[in-house]
Amino acid sequence: LILALHERALVARRADDGRLMWTQSLPMDDCGFILDRDDERRRERRGAVLLSGDQTLVAMRSAGANAVNLFDAATGASRGRIAYSGTLVACAVVGGRVVGVRHIREKVTVDVRSPQGEVLWSEELKAQVREPRRIVTALDDARTMLMLAGDRVSALIDLGAKPAVRWQDTPEFGDWPAITFLKDRIGVFARRQNQQWMMHILDAASGRIAASVETQRRDRLEEGERPVITGDRWVWLTDLRGDNRWVVVCRDLANPDK
Repeated sequence: LILALHERALVARRADDGRLMWTQSLPMDDCGFILDRDDERRRERRGAVLLSGDQTLVAMRSAGANAVNLFDAATGASRGRIAYSGTLVACAVVGGRVVGVRHIREKVTVDVRSPQGEVLWSEELKAQVREPRRIVTALDDARTMLMLAGDRVSALIDLGAKPAVRWQDTPEFGDWPAITFLKDRIGVFARRQNQQWMMHILDAASGRIAASVETQRRDRLEEGERPVITGDRWVWLTDLRGDNRWVVVCRDLANPDK
């Protein structure tokens, strides 16, 4: 299932051939073409609409809302709505369940709910978080693990039959982290101190930072620009502003500083 936000509509297509499955009309404020200008980074980005789905269920949070609207993945029919207390900073659909990450009074809580809103599992993380907007989440390819990283917090959540927090830590990755999974490793790309961009390799089992290296990049990553871990190599793009061109960088994970 491929989901996309078109002008005033949520669109679902088959992943194998791109054939249209259904459309769901949306209010104008929920369309995927709302752009915000960030003067500091001078890059336009989409409004904060959260969208996730699997083969059974689709969840969408409108920009600024603390609730998700649910849709049947096969037909697009409404499956109801789940409201959250606090600030909902991320949501994901895994195995027909809704995973929510919310911020309440400097604390982050992760919960798993049924489509009817029943809380199946919930846990509050230990770290104090002041800036929920800095929290970023990502699912692994198998959609069984959820990692979150942000304002002095990182955690890996097992979303299997018995959800659990695998580990949690309070590293200072920086702002706007981008997360990449590969088997027993996790890559995190983030900005420190406004202009210092760092790439970190984490051990997925423990959350320990195995390697860190500074990059030349001076701008945040968009969705299609995330670093890729392949085999024992870490590959990403960096923009050389003086030359107005892009360069592909490949590093050996065993010796990332070389």
